Amino acid sequence: MNTWALNYLRSHTEEVLAFLKTRYPLYHLSNVFFRDIQFGIQAMLKQRRQQVGYREAEQIARAFIDHLVAKRILIGVDNQTWVLHYPEFRKPFVKPPAKPAASAPPAPGMRPAGAMSAKPASSPVGATVAQPVRPSSDAHAGADREPAGGAAPVGPPGRDGPRMSVKDEMPKSLEDLIATRSEARGQ
Repeated sequence: MNTWALNYLRSHTEEVLAFLKTRYPLYHLSNVFFRDIQFGIQAMLKQRRQQVGYREAEQIARAFIDHLVAKRILIGVDNQTWVLHYPEFRKPFVKPPAKPAASAPPAPGMRPAGAMSAKPASSPVGATVAQPVRPSSDAHAGADREPAGGAAPVGPPGRDGPRMSVKDEMPKSLEDLIATRSEARGQ
């Protein structure tokens, strides 16, 4: 085993932990895994122009972990996992976002309850209900264009007759829908 490397790591513990933190998610009270430490040490030593092989890096990592356990920086969970007790690596405290001053906007396709009421404001009940918004004809780009060949039906015919063409208006009520269907059948 490379004793120079092990002595260097032991004498520069803070530097080693800072290097490992740049490569792996090391936080106070987070889990640390053996292979993360081994590959981190191997990369750090390579940066310092000290090549170590896989087996040697494994031995150095075991000895360095024993050093960290003795200093109570690592607390063992099992033989491959430890918990990091290093308060300098605490996650920064994040202040919860401030609550918005205005109320949330209405859902798409809905008007706010006060914008269109089901009953006049002077009614004794005074209840308001959100109403769906009908899209305007300019909301759909090109919806007013005729298909090639005039007012051809949109889509295949249904079992109740031809489908509405692009030029047809949406029926405003159930009675209009029934009348539109009857006209399409020729009744």
